[in-house]
Amino acid sequence: MDLVSCRNLLIYLDADGQNRVLSLAHFALREGGYLFLGNAESVGQRDHLFSIVSKRWRIYQRSGGPKAVDLPIWPPVQSPEHERAKPKLADVAVQALADRFGPASVVIDRHYRIQHFHGTTVDYLTQPPGAPTLDLMAMARDGLALAIRRAVKQALENNEAAKSVATRAKTGRVEVTASPLGGRSGDGLILVSFSPARKGSELRPAASRTKKGNPDQERDYDDELKEAREELQAIVEEYETANEELKAANEEATSVNEELRRPMRSSNRPKRNCNRSTRSSTRSTPNSSTRWPNSTRPVMTFAIFLSGNDIATIFLDTHTRIKWFTPAVNRLFDVIDADIGRPIANLAQKFVNGDLVGKARAAVDKLAMSEETIRADNGRSYSLRVQPYRTGDNRIAGAVASFVDVTELERSQTRIAEARDYAQAIVRTVHNPMIVLDGSLRVQSANPAFYQYFQVDAKETEGHHVYELGNGQWGIPALRKLLEDLLPTQGWIADFLVEHDFPQIGRRWLALNAQRIIGYGDRPGLILLAFNDMTERKQAELHREMLVAELSHRVKNSLMVVQSLAAQTLNSSRTLEEFGKAFTGRIQALGRAHDIALRGGFQRVALGGIVGQALAPFRINGRIEIAEGPLVDFEPVVSQSLTLMLHELATNALKYGALSTGAGMVSVGWRIEANGSNPHLSLTWTESGGPAVSAPGRVGQGTRFIKGSARHELRGEATLDFLPEGLLATIAFPLKDAVNTTSAIRPSEES
Repeated sequence: MDLVSCRNLLIYLDADGQNRVLSLAHFALREGGYLFLGNAESVGQRDHLFSIVSKRWRIYQRSGGPKAVDLPIWPPVQSPEHERAKPKLADVAVQALADRFGPASVVIDRHYRIQHFHGTTVDYLTQPPGAPTLDLMAMARDGLALAIRRAVKQALENNEAAKSVATRAKTGRVEVTASPLGGRSGDGLILVSFSPARKGSELRPAASRTKKGNPDQERDYDDELKEAREELQAIVEEYETANEELKAANEEATSVNEELRRPMRSSNRPKRNCNRSTRSSTRSTPNSSTRWPNSTRPVMTFAIFLSGNDIATIFLDTHTRIKWFTPAVNRLFDVIDADIGRPIANLAQKFVNGDLVGKARAAVDKLAMSEETIRADNGRSYSLRVQPYRTGDNRIAGAVASFVDVTELERSQTRIAEARDYAQAIVRTVHNPMIVLDGSLRVQSANPAFYQYFQVDAKETEGHHVYELGNGQWGIPALRKLLEDLLPTQGWIADFLVEHDFPQIGRRWLALNAQRIIGYGDRPGLILLAFNDMTERKQAELHREMLVAELSHRVKNSLMVVQSLAAQTLNSSRTLEEFGKAFTGRIQALGRAHDIALRGGFQRVALGGIVGQALAPFRINGRIEIAEGPLVDFEPVVSQSLTLMLHELATNALKYGALSTGAGMVSVGWRIEANGSNPHLSLTWTESGGPAVSAPGRVGQGTRFIKGSARHELRGEATLDFLPEGLLATIAFPLKDAVNTTSAIRPSEES
């Protein structure tokens, strides 16, 4: 059938009769057929057979499940034991293979109720404290709920198998597979299987995460934050669904109560004449009767509605005596029909921290309505609401107490709080600065890394517009483009580079990652903004570009120097062997000069390092002494000239001077001489203990090289005095163009 209309019938039946009628209706309907009930009726505990189309109009749709109904058969068929069909061998084999190789699985319906268990599921499912349950989400162990919900949701939406992977502390990574069961007998059923996840699944194990700052760790944080957000959203949806059902139940109670009070008010209207008053005494029951509810149709309708609504409700009179109760009250009191008329205080209650008697008296005496949450002995939580109720003539007749099971609501709220704390903990532990903005771009919160990095505090950050932070330092055109133009259309922006001068921390290059979080219901939309400091990387790139340009320039200059050295050495050499030896020494000295410039990053080269590196090959047995002097940083070009000049002096000393004998010594020192506004550096080379020295008859190549380099490259002068006790060489040049402009003379050591 396409439609079954059963309006205002269930209210006259008890719970068992209602279940039988709903089973027959489900059996009669085709898949997707509709059930139409009355205003005060619902499918009750049969919601796994019907899905809600309209809660207000009581329209339901057949949602699956086997087409089975208990119909009486007469006469009963009795088959001998030996006539029963034997199981097929193929079925036995298939069952054996499933038991041996099949993963731990459960069969559930669309409402996550478990219909069948297969295999050992103790590693994945467990019974929660309290009353026994077959709710898969309540039985799922920690860490599996989100994976189960994701897989089942995908299987229902796509009508095909779906997989999801979760990580548990004890069992490791678990693969959850949800597969719809097709066919007439499997409509609406889903097979959920659990197995250890294979290598290469979608989630990475925690052990594979690398050190901080690595992109893999950032992706792990993003995955964890995304999972926490999805679980939070699913819990919020469950909470909203439960809240809607509770509102609908309250609306039903209000509607039926109004239907009850209308006939009672009409029955108490003044009689039009005394004859009618006489006749009415024989036809109606007085309102002062202590029996309640009476036999009127509205009262019976109300009673049947409350009995089938699974809400524990108890009515007390003005002396807190029991007048009527629903069967669900037995979960909280050991009460039977014979207890009607007894004080409620005489019954032992099955819950703690709740004063029902005191609240009932307050409702009668002060017309006060109260509501609190109590904990029952079975471990479940109930919302206890006590309020007065009136008769048809608007007199207070007593108090009504209703116990609404809010266990799942509390669990949802707990899971929401845990998910929120989990997400906040992730944000707090992330080392990159992060802030959360609302739809109007005002800062809702920021993590500690943000306050530490930008040197601000929460008072001057939270609640302020992002462009107003730090006296307007965030009013960056690039940031405005990101938040106002790109993010609203794209929803996610990664590695958006911003360059800006911040007053507290200086110039910074920042890579911005922005995520727009869509709001749901009353929750507004948010924007998550993370900052990745790219300053060091950017400065390294700029420095590398400078080094490449400097290297290119140095190579060209070095080739010109080599060419000049080769030509000068060739002109002064008498033999090829003499040329090779002299040229090789000068090339090696030039290489040492480049090593010094390279270690200084082609920016600053200390004079002490220049002298030490240039004379390193000649410092045998400590016969070259380098005296202490002021620390001065030179340009790389100056270091190259000084290195070659010192090499020429050392080579000459090794051939003809102090180093040519075993007792000779060389002393090298330098000082800064004041010369008005243009101080000079004076470097002295003193030889002693060698053979007697006399002025040469002609000027050699080395002498010409030293004097020419000092004059043309250093803009100074070189003086060579051939004293009898040894050579005294002085190289003096101005510091103005020779020192590195960023370092110059170090002030603390200039004296």
